[in-house]
Amino acid sequence: MYFEDIKFVTLYNGNSGPTKPMQKVIHNSDDLALSFGNNNPPKLDFANEEAVIVALGEKPTNGFSVEITAITYITDRGENLPGLLSVTYVVKSAKQTSDVITRPLHVVKLKKLEGDVEFNVQNG
Repeated sequence: MYFEDIKFVTLYNGNSGPTKPMQKVIHNSDDLALSFGNNNPPKLDFANEEAVIVALGEKPTNGFSVEITAITYITDRGENLPGLLSVTYVVKSAKQTSDVITRPLHVVKLKKLEGDVEFNVQNG
């Protein structure tokens, strides 16, 4: 199996994401703005780049976080199958928390790739 570990750059990692959970690859600035919660989205060159977003939605405490830890692109999946972008992320929850509503979000940018996408969660 041929695969490539994809380099990515964090654009945002914090607690001001959208109210609903989301796992998505973003291909244009309008979708990025809609997905970015209360934050001002960064500018991307969507001709050459795309964004990956993992959001946990609204949580009742500050003890939750999400982090994209790896992105792999698999190109030889078999006859007539497109490439596969495999996104791995970790969800963490702390034992000691404060009662404050948060919306954990991690957004990264990477080079534009074609094909399907899968998201793999690991509990931290």
